[in-house]
Amino acid sequence: MSTHKNEKTVTLKQFKPYEYLIWKIQAEATFRVHGLLDIIKGVEKHLVNKESENSDTEMTINEAEADQILEYQRRHNRAYQALINCLETADAIKVYTLKSAHEI
Repeated sequence: MSTHKNEKTVTLKQFKPYEYLIWKIQAEATFRVHGLLDIIKGVEKHLVNKESENSDTEMTINEAEADQILEYQRRHNRAYQALINCLETADAIKVYTLKSAHEI
């Protein structure tokens, strides 16, 4: 059974290109506290993506794996939302079609 710790919305300082370095330091610290930094950096990948890279056959998952997939998706969505919300409208429009927080 998955736990839903840290279900709060992750809030980042508004992104301003001229303050990128301090924004990056603060954002990484925030994502680390919420256990999301590996998702942002692309180190932690979705279970389905990992397994589908290695096989062309249909994949069967058990209940524990399904819970892991759902938990990853919840965490990924929180990271994605934090990144989108810290952007100005014009910048958010430019990246909203990207599918992963890592791509932003």
